[in-house]
Amino acid sequence: VALFNPARIWTDKDDYYPEEIVLLNGSGWKPNEDIYLFVVDSATDQWTYKSTEKADANGNFAVDPYFIVEQRHLGVTFNLTAYGAESTMQAGVTFTDAGQFEYFASPSPFFTILPGNSDSFSESVKAPKNNGTFSAELVMNGTGGTPIPSGWMSMSQGARRFRTGDSSGTAVTKNWTVTINVPAGTLDGTYTGTITANVTSGTGPGTSTGTAVTVRVGATSGAKVGSVAVGSQTGTLTAGTGGTATYNINVKRGTTGAFTADLSAGALPSGASAVFSPSSLSFTSTDSSKTAALTITSSNSTLGGTTNFSVTATNAVSPIDAASVVGIFKVGSKVTPTINWSNPANITYGTTLSGTQLNATATVGGDTVAGSFVYTPAAGTVLNVGDSQTLSVTFTPTDTSNYNTANKSVSLNVNKASSTTTVTVNNASYDGLSHGGTASVTGAGGLNQTLTVSYSGRNTTTYGPSATAPSNAGDYTASASFVGDANHNSSSDTKDYSIAQKNATWTTNPNSKTYGGADPSPLTTGSGSGFLAADNVTATYSRDPGNAVVAGGYHITATLSPSAVLGNYNITNAGANFTINKRDASVTAHAASKTYGGVDPALTGTLTGFLPADGVSATYGRAAGETVAGYTIIATLSPAAVLGNYDITYNTASFTIDKKDASVTPNAASKTYGGVDPALSGTLSGFLAGDSVSATYGRTTGETVAGSPYTISATLSPAAVLGNYEVTYNTAEFKINKATPTITVAADPMLIFDGNAHSTTATAVGVDGTTAVTGSFSFTYDLSAAAPTNAKTSYEVVATFTSTDPNYNGAMGTGALTISKASSTTTVSVSNATSDGSSHGGSASVTGAGGLNQSLNVYYTGRNGTTYASSMAAPINAGDYTGSASYTGDDNHTGSSDSKNYGIGKAKWSTGPKKVLVVRGDFSDLPDIRPVSVFTDLMAQVGTKYENASYGQTTLETKVTKVYRMPKTGKAYAIADDWSIDTDIRAAAARDYDLDSYDRVILTWPSLAKLDGSRMKWSGYGLIGGRYIWLNGYWTFRAVSHELGHTYGFDHAGANGIERGDPFDIMGWLKTDQRSDFSPYAKHRIGWLSDDHVKFVTQSGTYRVERMDTRNPADGELALKVGVHWVFLRRNYPRNETLYNGVCIIRERGNGTMLDGIYAVGETFSDGDIKITPTEKGDGWMNVKVVL
Repeated sequence: VALFNPARIWTDKDDYYPEEIVLLNGSGWKPNEDIYLFVVDSATDQWTYKSTEKADANGNFAVDPYFIVEQRHLGVTFNLTAYGAESTMQAGVTFTDAGQFEYFASPSPFFTILPGNSDSFSESVKAPKNNGTFSAELVMNGTGGTPIPSGWMSMSQGARRFRTGDSSGTAVTKNWTVTINVPAGTLDGTYTGTITANVTSGTGPGTSTGTAVTVRVGATSGAKVGSVAVGSQTGTLTAGTGGTATYNINVKRGTTGAFTADLSAGALPSGASAVFSPSSLSFTSTDSSKTAALTITSSNSTLGGTTNFSVTATNAVSPIDAASVVGIFKVGSKVTPTINWSNPANITYGTTLSGTQLNATATVGGDTVAGSFVYTPAAGTVLNVGDSQTLSVTFTPTDTSNYNTANKSVSLNVNKASSTTTVTVNNASYDGLSHGGTASVTGAGGLNQTLTVSYSGRNTTTYGPSATAPSNAGDYTASASFVGDANHNSSSDTKDYSIAQKNATWTTNPNSKTYGGADPSPLTTGSGSGFLAADNVTATYSRDPGNAVVAGGYHITATLSPSAVLGNYNITNAGANFTINKRDASVTAHAASKTYGGVDPALTGTLTGFLPADGVSATYGRAAGETVAGYTIIATLSPAAVLGNYDITYNTASFTIDKKDASVTPNAASKTYGGVDPALSGTLSGFLAGDSVSATYGRTTGETVAGSPYTISATLSPAAVLGNYEVTYNTAEFKINKATPTITVAADPMLIFDGNAHSTTATAVGVDGTTAVTGSFSFTYDLSAAAPTNAKTSYEVVATFTSTDPNYNGAMGTGALTISKASSTTTVSVSNATSDGSSHGGSASVTGAGGLNQSLNVYYTGRNGTTYASSMAAPINAGDYTGSASYTGDDNHTGSSDSKNYGIGKAKWSTGPKKVLVVRGDFSDLPDIRPVSVFTDLMAQVGTKYENASYGQTTLETKVTKVYRMPKTGKAYAIADDWSIDTDIRAAAARDYDLDSYDRVILTWPSLAKLDGSRMKWSGYGLIGGRYIWLNGYWTFRAVSHELGHTYGFDHAGANGIERGDPFDIMGWLKTDQRSDFSPYAKHRIGWLSDDHVKFVTQSGTYRVERMDTRNPADGELALKVGVHWVFLRRNYPRNETLYNGVCIIRERGNGTMLDGIYAVGETFSDGDIKITPTEKGDGWMNVKVVL
C-alpha cells in the first residue's frame, strides 16, 4: 500500500431515490492520467457499472451524470472504487438507494363517527435498509372536496427513531396508534385525507402514497344505507321538443335490520323534472338491495347538452344515514351532419360513375346518421376528359327532427383513354404486282376509323418510307399511327411481312479442246426457264482460267442480266464443265561407265514431242549402287507442273563400275605385365570412306616379359565390300613390360585414446588382385617412423614396398590411423535442503582415461514454476531447482555434462501456528475507547479465514495489549509522517512484551488520515515476508487479512506488485470479506498448495478442476497451470452467476494486465495458440478443455 495517497472521490449525496442522478467528483490524482471506476452493488457482488475517466491538468475530474439509480436498486449499497492507471493510487466512496416508506393500517381506516366522538386504528411504517439512522413522525394531509383537518389526528407517540443500518442490515418497521377525533358541532358529511411519514432529523427514504383515511360524520356507526347506483339513460331527447328519459336505480344495504330508503334527485337542468317509481324502497331484514325506475321529463325550454345530476337514498328515520351517486342526463340539439367524402381517385375516359366514386357518408360526433344521398351527375354517367370536374351530393337524413339536410362537392379528374392501332398485312410471292395491307384505330366511346399505311424496307431491303405498296421481292414493314383526339391518347402499330422470290433455272452446255490448242468461240451455249418474259433475262459465258490438263476440267459460269430484275428470283445456275485433253511426247537416255569409287560422268539423252513454251528438260540418273556391276540409266522430266499435259514414253540405257587398289598396315604395341592388352590399331589406305572398311587386329599368344615381342596381324571387314578392291596385308610387333604391385595399408582401426602407442600393417598384391607379391615394407606416420600415442582425427600412414618378383617393380601406398578422443564422465552432486536464508548448492567433477580427474563449476536454474535464471550462485529461496555442470573436453577427451534436480523446501514461515501480538496505541487528542472485544473478535475471524485458506496448515494465536498512550498528539504524528510513531509504539509495548518472541506484530492506532494537514493518508502497510504490520485506524477484516497476507509472502493479487486485479482475492483491491480467498498461484508459491493438487498442463485435453476456496477440498486438482495462466474455481459467491458458473483465469505475477477474467461454461479464453474453455459444471467442480 502506498504510504501517501492524496487521491479522493465523493458523490453529491449519500443516498438517492430511484431515477435520481449520481454526480461524482475526484481530486488529488496524477494530472492527465486515466482513472478506472468500478461500482459493486451489495445485491449481486458484481460490477454494476464500470467506466474510465481522465484527470485534468490539476488532477481533478467531474462526471455529470455518473450513474442513474434504478427502481431495481431499492435497498442496495453501492461501493465505488477509483484506481489511478499511472499513479496506482486508489480511493473509494459508498452511496445507497434508500427506497421509500411503506404503509400498513389495521383495521382499514374507514369510519362513521358522530360529532364529539372518536375512533382509532394502528398505523405501521416500514423504512427500507441502507438509510442509516433518522427520525420520522406521522402527518395528516387533507384530500378531496372535504379534507380531514390535521387537528383531528392524534398519535400515541411522536417522532420515532429508525436505525436501518448498511447493506448487511435489515428494513425497520415502527408502529403508531392513530386516533381520529371529530369535534362537536362538525357538519355532517364525508371527510378524506392521507397519512404519511415525515423525516424530522437525519436523511431518510422518500415517501409514497401513504394511508388513505375516510371519515363519515353524522350517521351512527350502524348506518343502514350502504350505496346507491344509477344506470345509463334510455330514450333520446332533443332540444326544443319535450320528452322523457328513464334510468334504473339500485340501492344496497349497509348494516343489518329493516329500514326504508327515500329516493330524491338533484341538480337537474332548467325545465326538467324527476319522478321515482317507487319513490321509497322498503328493506326487510333479509333484503340486500332494491331497485326503482327514475323518469326525467324535459320541456320545450330544456337546453341541449349533457348534465350531471345526483340521486340520493336517505334512511326515512335518520337523515344522516344516506348515500348518493351521480348520473348523466343528455338532451340532443338538431345538428347538421358532417358529409365525409374525399376527392375520388382519377378515372379513365369511358369509366361510368359508380359507388367507387359516389361513396359519401354522414356522421355526427363520429356516429353514422341514416339518410339518403342524391349525386350530380348521377351514377352511370360517362364524363368527358378534364381535370377538377365537380361532383355534388345532397344528404337528406331519415331523422329530420334532430338532423338537418347537408351538401358537399368534390372534384374528379378524368384522364384520356388509350387507343389501339392495328395494321393487317400478308406475305406474298414475286409476280410483278404491288403487295400491301390495311390499318385502323379503335378505342372507348366508339372510336373506329381507317388509317393510312406507310411501307419501308427492313433487313437488307431498301424501300420508302412510302404510302405505295412494294412489288419487288424483299422484307418490309407496314406502319400506321393515330395522333389521338380530345378523349383518346395516341397509338401506333407495325407489322413485318415479306414478298418471296420466284424460283427460276438457267442451264449451261459443256465443251472441250486439246492441250496447246485455242478455246472454241463462242465458249458454249445455254437456256433459261421460270423467268418472266417481261424481265428479258439473258446470259454471257466464261470459264475458270487455265490451259493445263486437270482432273474434272474447268468450270463454265453463266452471268445473267439485267441485274435490276434478278433480285426477284431464286435462281438455280449450276454452270457446266470445260475439258482440256493430253498431248503425246518421249525421252531416250544414252549409255555410260566409271571406275569403283570414282565420280559418275554426266548423263545425257534426247527429248521429242514437247511444246517449247513448256520448257521441258530431263535429269538423268541411274539405279542405286557403287559396287562393281552394271546399272540402268533412267530420265526424270521437269517441270512437273506441265508433265500432266502429256502422254510420255520413257527409254533407258546401261551404266558399268570397275575394281579399286587398297592396303592395311598394323601399328606396333605394348602392355604392362598382367595387364589387359591395349586396343590394337593400324592404317588403312585406298579404301572408300563410304564403305566403312575396318580392321580387327590380333597377336600371337604369350603373357611373359621374356617371351615378347609377339606378331600383330589384321583382318578386314565388311566382307561384302572387299570384292570391290585389290587388297595388300602388312604386320607389326607387340611387347610386354614389368607391372607395379597394389599396396594396401590396413584399414583405419579407429582406436580410442588409452595412453599407449599404436602401429599398422600393409600388403602388396599382384595385378590379379589376389596373389601376394614377394618383397618387404617400411612405414612412416605423419613422416615419423615412431608409432603414435595421442588422439588425432587422422595420422597419414606411408608404406614403402621393395619387390623381389622379376615381373614387378617396387611401390608405395598410403593410409590413415585414427586415435579418437576418450569419453569423459561429469558427475553433479546436490542434496535437498530447507530454506534458511543461506544458499544451497552442490559440486561437480569430471573423470576419464589417461588419469583425467578435475573439479567443475555448477550452474543452477529453477524448474516446476520456480523462476531462477541460470547462475553459478546457488539459490537461497525455497523452490525446485536443477544443478548442472559441463566439461568441454581436451585434446584426448570428449565433453560431457550432468544435471541433478533438487529442492529447497519452504521454511515454516508460512505454515504452523503463529503467535500474533496486537499492540494498541492512541493519542491525547484522539483516544481509542473501543473495547478489547473489537480486536479479539476480528482476529478470531481472520484466524478462521487463514486456517481455512491454508487447508489447516497455519493457525493464529492472538494476544491483544492494553492501549498505550503515545508521547505526542495524533496531529503531530500525522503532519510529520516521519514514522516516529513506529518507534514510540514499539518502545511502549516492549516494556510489557518480548516483541521478538512473536511471529507477527500488528501495530494499530486510531486513523490519522482525516486530520487537517495529515500526510499519513495510507490505511495499512505490511512487508512481504516481514513480521510487522502497521494499521492507520483501519481495523477491518479486509485491512487485517490483506496486510497479514503480505507477511506470509503474498504479493498483491494483480499482475505485478502495484496491481490488485482479482476482486475476489484477499490481496485484491476491492472490498473483501470471509468469502474471499487467496489465488492458487499464491498458495502454491508459499507451500499451501502442493504440486499434487496442481495440474501442469503440457498437452491438449479436457481436465477436471475442483473448487479451491473451502477448508476441506476434494481430492484432485485444485488448479490448472497452462503456460503462465492459472485456472481455478471460486464458489463462495452464489449470487454472482458468472463467477458461480464459470472458471477464473489469472496470469502469473509480472505477466498480466490489471484484471483477471471469469469465463462461464462455453466461453473461450484465448492467448496466442492457447485456448481454455469450461465445458461442464458440477457440484464443486468444472471440466475445462485446453487446446495448446
